[in-house]
Amino acid sequence: MVADAFFLGYGGLGWGFDEVKRLSLKQRRLFVKALENQLDYEKREADKARR
Repeated sequence: MVADAFFLGYGGLGWGFDEVKRLSLKQRRLFVKALENQLDYEKREADKARR
């Protein structure tokens, strides 16, 4: 839970621990996965732009 809260807070959503704690495990995993996918996409796009 703490790692997810840190990732969702630091990774761009700005959520606090209490907000993350209110999510079910399934919801939290979906948000974490969506954020991971978005960050991967942005990294790929940035890499393409540098070429």
